[in-house]
Amino acid sequence: MATSLLYHWIAAGFESEGRDWLARLLAADGDAGPARAAALCAAARLAVLQCDPEAAAPLLAGPGGSGPRRPAPPAVGGPRRSGRRAVGSVWRENDLV
Repeated sequence: MATSLLYHWIAAGFESEGRDWLARLLAADGDAGPARAAALCAAARLAVLQCDPEAAAPLLAGPGGSGPRRPAPPAVGGPRRSGRRAVGSVWRENDLV
């Protein structure tokens, strides 16, 4: 239920409140499943929106701690990325995530 408030928290500028509620939820419920995965993604998204990638990285790392790895971005002259994909590429290249 808390994850359905994600867009409300973003649109209303209540990212901190959303992170607080999601942190409480995640601390109280250690059960792995789709609801926990959605809460982890929502908490990570709010952290990134608040320019806190260090807090987002462990939320996305998963149980093994390594997290999903994507292939390296294309070499110079490859397809261009735009918007959030470009930001994500920069973070991965600089090992911030």
